Amino acid sequence: PAHRRLTTLWYANGRIFYTPLHAVAERAALAVPRIIISYRRSDADVFAGRVRDRIAASYGEDSVFIDIDNIPFGKDFRVHIQEALAKADAVLVIVGPRWLGARKGGRSRINEEGDPVRIEVETALGKRIPTIPILVGSTDMPKSEQLPESLKDFAFINAAPVDTGRDFHRDLDRVLATINAILGQSADAAKGNGREPTTVVAPATTEQNRAEPEVKAATDPVAQPDSAPPVR
Repeated sequence: PAHRRLTTLWYANGRIFYTPLHAVAERAALAVPRIIISYRRSDADVFAGRVRDRIAASYGEDSVFIDIDNIPFGKDFRVHIQEALAKADAVLVIVGPRWLGARKGGRSRINEEGDPVRIEVETALGKRIPTIPILVGSTDMPKSEQLPESLKDFAFINAAPVDTGRDFHRDLDRVLATINAILGQSADAAKGNGREPTTVVAPATTEQNRAEPEVKAATDPVAQPDSAPPVR
């Protein structure tokens, strides 16, 4: 029956309003942001974990993704990373003093085509995903001449310095304010693209007009987005 497919039902101004289950599921998916943290393990492992915990506390455990390089067997890891970032609302790039990944001989890992950190930032820039560099403590942004051609624009993005001590939360509050602004823009874009579900309106009968407002709980679970396992 049609009524079993309804998720919510309420009464207002002599009319019965209801929202189909698929529309609620779409809203739930749109309501959960997807924030990806890119970092180099040998550079800022502990700091990235602190940022991750703060983001999760603000937006929920299902909203923050770290360690996206858990590559399934038989899959090109470059494609896997690109697919993971394609759905991101924002990418936070943790830049510490060893972010370039300096190696003996003078060549840095960031200049290697197969470097996962390079691929993550390249993908974010290429897809125009809002990208926020977070500087660990007094770290400076890398200079453009230190970066491969595909990452040179990264050197000119306004970065957010975040203290590693007592001012950590104060500094990260500013990052959260920027993320909030980004998510607001993403929501507006989703509406403009027709992704905002509509509410179906049905005329009420005389008996229903006398009824008190009623809300019925969903009988089917709302689909939740997949979460990436923390393996990095």
